[in-house]
Amino acid sequence: MLAWVGGRPYPERLLQRIFAATRVKRRLDRVGFLRVRRWRIYSEIGLAKEAVEVWLEPQHVTITYADHHLRSYPATIDQDGWIRTMEDGTRYEHPFGSRQLMLWDVIEDDWGKTQYVGSTPRRKSTIPLAEQLRFALG
Repeated sequence: MLAWVGGRPYPERLLQRIFAATRVKRRLDRVGFLRVRRWRIYSEIGLAKEAVEVWLEPQHVTITYADHHLRSYPATIDQDGWIRTMEDGTRYEHPFGSRQLMLWDVIEDDWGKTQYVGSTPRRKSTIPLAEQLRFALG
């Protein structure tokens, strides 16, 4: 019926990833961590304060920046999209390393890159109890 209408073909693997995953954008903090769904996850210190994309797929969490995979973490994600468990992941080679040299050699497996932080209590708004009035001089 619409033989003259043509679309752009996409690989089946890409379509499966797009429709099976949830993508969220997050900004890294000053040491390369991001927060998503009550988890604090390490990405890359060389991209501190940059916006990255986080792909929540059924079996793992992948962090990307400018179409480059940074890290991938095996995870258990329930039907509602909440991350239940997360393990140490894989670091991919990319051109976004830190320009600052480390003071000592950091062994990749010696520190926790994923931390469950739970829900953080909301801050109470500070409403002043009294207001200072201006004193008019002459």
